[in-house]
Amino acid sequence: MPAGHGLRSRTRDLFSRPFRKKGYIPLSTYLRTYKIGDYVDVKVNGAIHKGMPHKFYHGRTGSVWNVTKRAIGVEINKQVGNRIIRKRIHVRVEHVQPSRCNEDFQLRKKKNDQLKAEAKAIGKVISTKRQPEGPKPGFMVEGLCFIIALLFLLFYDMMRLGFSGEPWKKFCAELNVEINLLFGNWQYILGGIVFQYIHGLAARGVRYLHRPGPVLPDLCFFLIPELGPQNAYISESTFGVIFFSFFLWTFHPFVYQNKKIYTVLLWCRVLAYLVASQILRILTFYATQLPGQMITATRAQSFPGYHHHELFPRGVFYGCGDLIFSSDMIFTLVFVSTYHQYGTKRFIKQCGWLLAVIQSVLIIASHKHYTVDIVVAWYTVNLVIFFINKKFPELRDRSVSSQQLLPVISKDKEVKSKEDQYNSVNGIATTNGVHR
Repeated sequence: MPAGHGLRSRTRDLFSRPFRKKGYIPLSTYLRTYKIGDYVDVKVNGAIHKGMPHKFYHGRTGSVWNVTKRAIGVEINKQVGNRIIRKRIHVRVEHVQPSRCNEDFQLRKKKNDQLKAEAKAIGKVISTKRQPEGPKPGFMVEGLCFIIALLFLLFYDMMRLGFSGEPWKKFCAELNVEINLLFGNWQYILGGIVFQYIHGLAARGVRYLHRPGPVLPDLCFFLIPELGPQNAYISESTFGVIFFSFFLWTFHPFVYQNKKIYTVLLWCRVLAYLVASQILRILTFYATQLPGQMITATRAQSFPGYHHHELFPRGVFYGCGDLIFSSDMIFTLVFVSTYHQYGTKRFIKQCGWLLAVIQSVLIIASHKHYTVDIVVAWYTVNLVIFFINKKFPELRDRSVSSQQLLPVISKDKEVKSKEDQYNSVNGIATTNGVHR
């Protein structure tokens, strides 16, 4: 049976009354006063069939042009083709309600009249024309939001200046991913950074407990020639090369196409290694203090402007001399082990371990630490990394493509499965593919 095209076709939901609005019609519907020129909305009441307009006019707004005993004459614009026809219809009062389309205009009109009266009373001439809204007032952005806003402003300026190539788009996409990860893991990053300062304060505090004494006999002090004060920078320079090389490598996903790590997640894991190792270091150098001069403390006191009450003590940046458990080796071994686990270049891994060994020798040659400090750092840091990797789940590997949802079945396996199905249907038993 073909679909109907009557006057009320397809109006079951259109004319239905809202939920909990069924039943009697309020008296205000009949007691409301309409005047010619008022704006009204046509809203069909499905309970009243008399005086019901066509479904086209349902939801339309028009002006009153006639008022009768039970109906309202409404003038509505109707678009027919490329022309607009002004239609005049009579609708019962149950199917119309006052419109609020010019409510703002009426309020603005009253407000303008009041402003004009006040200006006239004081002898001034004002303009009540509406002006376009200007820019929002400036305000100061602080904290993490300031950094993010500054980065977005920088990216906007670079895009506006023409940095819209494919590498820049990849960089922006990677930055969006890392920012989302940072919002979810910022507390771990912040906690790790704050603990670095706490570690420096603890190293500074142990100096007041340390009592210098004779240097313990150390075999490596006799076997390895001493660098001396003039060559002590070699050890610091080697550590600086390792530190900055690892720091730059952690941001390689922003530049290179082949990506294996997420920078934020990797630094969360690195800071976990450092915090666990530094907690053990604090416990060891507060429990056992080896005799000998604290070389780094002596060097810090040689700086101009050195004060014991300064807010950022030198120990935060320079470690704590020849105490147990080398701090430089903690950073070096954590960085090298992390690259060994998540890096891709075998040659760089070998160079990293070689630099770690060279760094150990240079620290002993500088007489910053005893040999036991280096040995303890070597096996303790690696044990910490091992147990943390066991405790926490593996980092997501970005280089692995999306896993297949269905297992791949080779042609031989498919043929074999068909033969097994045929044998099972015909009652033929097989053992390792041989008929019995």
